[in-house]
Amino acid sequence: MIVRSALLLSLGIATGSSGQTPADQTYEALPEAVSAFVSSLPTHPGVDTEVARFEDGRLTREYRRAFAAFARVRVTDVVVDRLGEMVRDGCSAGVSVDFPGERFTGRPDPSDTEKDFEDSVVLTRSSACYSTTVSPDELLRVYSSRDVRMAAQSRMEDVYQEDGLTCYAVGGVPLLLGATRSCNDVHGTATERLAVDHSQTVWSEDDGHQPVFFKESVKAAIRLEDGQIGLVHVTLTRSTGLGGLEKRLGRGKIEDSLQKQTEVLAERLNAPASPGHP
Repeated sequence: MIVRSALLLSLGIATGSSGQTPADQTYEALPEAVSAFVSSLPTHPGVDTEVARFEDGRLTREYRRAFAAFARVRVTDVVVDRLGEMVRDGCSAGVSVDFPGERFTGRPDPSDTEKDFEDSVVLTRSSACYSTTVSPDELLRVYSSRDVRMAAQSRMEDVYQEDGLTCYAVGGVPLLLGATRSCNDVHGTATERLAVDHSQTVWSEDDGHQPVFFKESVKAAIRLEDGQIGLVHVTLTRSTGLGGLEKRLGRGKIEDSLQKQTEVLAERLNAPASPGHP
């Protein structure tokens, strides 16, 4: 369940009423409004509970808090930078998967456990462009819907609501990934020109499943000056341990899944995804 807020309205970036900031300044302010919204959200206690399960609690509480804070900033900054590029240069599409490595947070003198944890962090980016009359908020609702997720991701077995959380049952990939069952705390906000959803995993099944030790994502849809909606989706995940082979094999599967989700969204909107500017 996405909890909507009116924070962006309080930041003065709403449109369509007198006394608002001029349009060009308003567009420039939109990416930073994403950062303001995400930073206003608390970290759910379940986030720390999940990270603490790694290697039976060998990660210190101080490290767990520092990691969660750093990860949120990293994810948000990637979204803000990508939206800023769209505002300045026009919409463009693409997907990428990165494995930042064992020095992801850049902490001095990390322990072996910390390095092991960070070495299997996955950072995914997806952006797409749509010529559509639907609002950014509606576009995000469709993109995040059960229908699109089930159609786009072959391993997705179920998407459901439980105790106010959005939950996912995902099948495994033999010799590569274990099956997961997890629930996310999701919050969103929207204006005429911008919609943002923030999600953090706060519970995952352990018995017979691969735990999701950490997962945080930010999705944003922005109405650009040319009328297109630019969509950006960035996720940082630490689930199963990934060696070199798993990373090489996993990259292509993740990229294909991200691309498929943007294509299914275009079909549902009856608005073919535009390649945008090169």
